[in-house]
Amino acid sequence: MKRAFTHRSGSFLLTVGVALAIGFGLRWWILGTSLGQLSADEAYTGLQAFRILDGDRPIVIEGQAYTAVLDSYLLAPIIALFGASVLVLKWLTAFWWLAASVVVGTLASRIAGPREGILAAIVCWLAPGSLLVLSTRGYEGYGLGLLVTMSVAVLARRSAEEKEPRIPTSVLLGLCSGLVLYIHPMYAATALPMVLVPAWIHRRRLRSWMSPALLGAVAINIPFLAWNARNEWASFTQPTPTDIGYIERLFGLFGGLLPRSFGLRDGDGSWVLPWPITALVGVSLLASVIVGFRHLWAHSPGGRVLAAPLVACWPIMALFSNLAFVADGRYGIIPFPFIVIAFAVGLGLIFGSDRWVPTSSAAILLWVVLLIVPWLGSNAGSRIGDPNSDVEEVIEVLESAGVDKVSGSFWWVLPVEYLSGRQIRGAVTGTPFAVRVIDSQTIVTGTPDAEVAYVFAVGDEQTEVLRSPVDSYRRVEVGAAVVYLPIATD
Repeated sequence: MKRAFTHRSGSFLLTVGVALAIGFGLRWWILGTSLGQLSADEAYTGLQAFRILDGDRPIVIEGQAYTAVLDSYLLAPIIALFGASVLVLKWLTAFWWLAASVVVGTLASRIAGPREGILAAIVCWLAPGSLLVLSTRGYEGYGLGLLVTMSVAVLARRSAEEKEPRIPTSVLLGLCSGLVLYIHPMYAATALPMVLVPAWIHRRRLRSWMSPALLGAVAINIPFLAWNARNEWASFTQPTPTDIGYIERLFGLFGGLLPRSFGLRDGDGSWVLPWPITALVGVSLLASVIVGFRHLWAHSPGGRVLAAPLVACWPIMALFSNLAFVADGRYGIIPFPFIVIAFAVGLGLIFGSDRWVPTSSAAILLWVVLLIVPWLGSNAGSRIGDPNSDVEEVIEVLESAGVDKVSGSFWWVLPVEYLSGRQIRGAVTGTPFAVRVIDSQTIVTGTPDAEVAYVFAVGDEQTEVLRSPVDSYRRVEVGAAVVYLPIATD
């Protein structure tokens, strides 16, 4: 018996080690392809870290009124030591994803057993399709929000299993629930259904559950609530109005978001795999998730905590107008960990323990071969070395011309300012007009016209926003960018 246990433990460790290496390898590959380019939203995370080092104490993303900037606070000391780095931004999110995968595996093992837990952790770490790319994006709140969401799941499950609610558990659950809503309101779609399970179970426990939980949720959000009170409750209005109605958004989550999140559709909506294979994969995944959901719901109150988001998250997600945007599959992060848990639990029930080793090995192999590799081949292509070399060259062009103020495209200005270590200040002009770094915007706006250069993407040269006539600038193409240098600086 001891020998069998040791052999099985060794097999599990080997499987985990291989999966860990594959996950790191896939992310390393992505960072060397076009999908590894630093986006303006990621650059903001780094720029805000610089500003925190300079004494700024932000509550939410500037110009957006929602989404916490906790990633920037955590990045600040790292950037103070190592300076501006694309890899630090991107690998921090991957670290949050890895930590969340461990929690996912722990939850699945508590419900179904260690084998299902290991499978759940592995497939969460080996995120499919666009979610794998998202796990390398240094967006504020996404990776960290995933980890805190799973912390809510741990505490909600514990609270639901307690016959008599313990005040420390209730307070911690309130703290984590309030924190994840502050990090990004989209996580309400899963946090709310989870919290409602112990809330219903302990509905008559006002002093030991309801009051401590509410106290924790409010306490963690005091700075956020105070900021809103001073700013006309700006965080409670939805941004980006859309003509897409609720029902259309709801159907878009299933037909548009999920297939992209699971590597079955490209960003343009085309199917990655031949239709018969896509249908087979979709039906297989759905069957496992349904079986897993039924077991979770019937298993225990703690199981219902993990099952509730699988049903309740969709109508809540459709309430958010921004979630109508499904092209990059980013909002698939909301239900993903719960789908993974149900999938692993369902697979264990369908195939049983006798065939678990070959079943789980085949599942992981097919997961990678069908849901990751084809999507990457279609969307990432081959490695190109440094996908941010164009930004570095733009910085060199500006520095060679003696220019340290740049205006222009949101998508270029922020990466230039970040990778220059804020030696070049940037201001956004033209479309889209999204001001995220107000101090730099003010500085550049107040700079004389002859000292400001402009940068746009090739094919999107918005020359109408130039402060001086176009013949007052020297046009320089730098890869995918176009720089307009004021001739006066030459």
